[in-house]
Amino acid sequence: MKQKEIPNPEEQVDLLSAGKQENTLVLLVEYTDAKITYSDADWRNRFFGMEGSTLNHYYEEVSIGKLGLKGATE
Repeated sequence: MKQKEIPNPEEQVDLLSAGKQENTLVLLVEYTDAKITYSDADWRNRFFGMEGSTLNHYYEEVSIGKLGLKGATE
């Protein structure tokens, strides 16, 4: 069994949208047996916030600042 190579974090990352923030649409769905307990602003921060445990912060960190997320305009 061949082992997978560990990517070198110093190598150039070739992303389609390198250095950009991608417009991202998030759909919140509420079910009759599972209510949404956070406000729209809380959810927006959880996805697009720049600090703490947010999805945007994660992508910014793992891509070394080459990919971020921003909310799509309505």
